[in-house]
Amino acid sequence: MRKFTRIKMLLMASIFMISSVSLFAQDREITGSIVTDNGYLQGETMDVEFVLDFDSPDAEWAEEITVTFPGGIVVNEAPNITGGSNELELNSIEGQIVHWGPDGYLSSTNSPISFTVNVDVPADAAGAFDVAYEVIGDQYGDEPHSFSGVATWELETIFTPINFIAELNSNSTVDDIKIDLTWENNALANAENIEKHYIYRGLTADDVELIDSTEVLTYTDETVVDEHTYFYQVSALFTDGESDRTEVAEVTAYDEAIFAITPESHSFGTVGLLDGAVFYGVDNAEFTVSNTGVGSFNVVEEPYFFSGNNDQFAIAENTTEYPYEVAETALNFEVEFNPTTAGPKNTLLVVK
Repeated sequence: MRKFTRIKMLLMASIFMISSVSLFAQDREITGSIVTDNGYLQGETMDVEFVLDFDSPDAEWAEEITVTFPGGIVVNEAPNITGGSNELELNSIEGQIVHWGPDGYLSSTNSPISFTVNVDVPADAAGAFDVAYEVIGDQYGDEPHSFSGVATWELETIFTPINFIAELNSNSTVDDIKIDLTWENNALANAENIEKHYIYRGLTADDVELIDSTEVLTYTDETVVDEHTYFYQVSALFTDGESDRTEVAEVTAYDEAIFAITPESHSFGTVGLLDGAVFYGVDNAEFTVSNTGVGSFNVVEEPYFFSGNNDQFAIAENTTEYPYEVAETALNFEVEFNPTTAGPKNTLLVVK
């Protein structure tokens, strides 16, 4: 009787172990897909960008991957596929077929995983290319241990704008500050497929939001606040979707001018002063006042002699008596500068 009971217990334990293994194994499978993440350009040598997205309820590894390109595509090279700390090594490239593994593995815990293949695209390429793929798992547990399909590689039709510039409008005034944006379409883009451009703005480079749109390649922002710095990006809306945004451009809206005067000083040496006449001699000097904003600029020192040849400069009055012959001395003057636009202004300083 005791012997029978022992046999019965062993039999039940065996059945439990078999059932447990079966339950453990029935979810050890692999499913997923591979898609392309960019479009092709005709006649170009370029990378095909793939994204592998796969899942396994009990973490079956992906141990082999094969992609097969259609005729006309020339495969040049392909790196190993890396996912997290795991890597699947390139095995071979034979014609249109690229094979990774079985050396190494990829885990679904790192999915989705990006990888590339470098190819030559025919100059007369048209339509979509179908790239066949197969992913094989580690064979443990139940089926399926692999999945396959077709990744479609389309002609690229969406391009990011180029040569994006943001700058203070040259006609800005103290009470009317504007910021101009300009850009160009990518030479590869079909302008007929561009519906509009989106304008993004923010107070920090990493936090911009959509503020407006335009159908031309320029935009003037008239809603800025003085002394604030703004960050801009632009994108293009094609019939097939929106492009990536441009790099961020930064510009500050000023409510007062920032000036630089060059040269800061000039030695006239010994000069002769003519009675009330302007002395146009070799000792005259031209000064440039550059302003990045708009507003009023005042330099007030001991008044001396000053003459301007620009309407935006006021001539200071000679309020101090000096002898007709003066040894080398500093030319101190008073000038009022009231620019109506930003940018460099020139005037001639002369002795009179």
